[in-house]
Amino acid sequence: MLTLLTILCAMFLSQLIPITMSSPTAPSTSSISITYLLPRNSSLTFPAFKSRYAQHMKDVTPILKKHNCTHYSVQLNEASTHHDLLQAFGSPKEAAEKVEPAYDAITVLKFPSLVEFKAFMDDQQHKVLLKRDDDMTAQGKVVVVAGEEVVGI
Repeated sequence: MLTLLTILCAMFLSQLIPITMSSPTAPSTSSISITYLLPRNSSLTFPAFKSRYAQHMKDVTPILKKHNCTHYSVQLNEASTHHDLLQAFGSPKEAAEKVEPAYDAITVLKFPSLVEFKAFMDDQQHKVLLKRDDDMTAQGKVVVVAGEEVVGI
């Protein structure tokens, strides 16, 4: 059951991860999309993580704007919502309640080009925030997926 559950969750997450379209009829508008899959530090409760992440979002937004970020979103994955989702996929309630979300937050950033993203990553204010908030996530377990996003609709 856990294998099927893992596959279903991977299918669900794959809908959040940007892909590159190579169709000759794809529109020419594209951007760089960066997706962060963030497990919280186990020393933080989910409510504490959520509160700290809200402050991080507030503080990082002006820096993102300064570097022409066109999209910034965070999906927070609370366990109770995760359990409800697994049940919707057909998992029995008892099994669903034993599975915690693999990632507590999924963050998506979009920039017009790699140049803007690199400038954001090199920004001193951003580096200060990263250092301040370094203890929010499980070190060594953050996954970053990046690529060109081509918008079809």
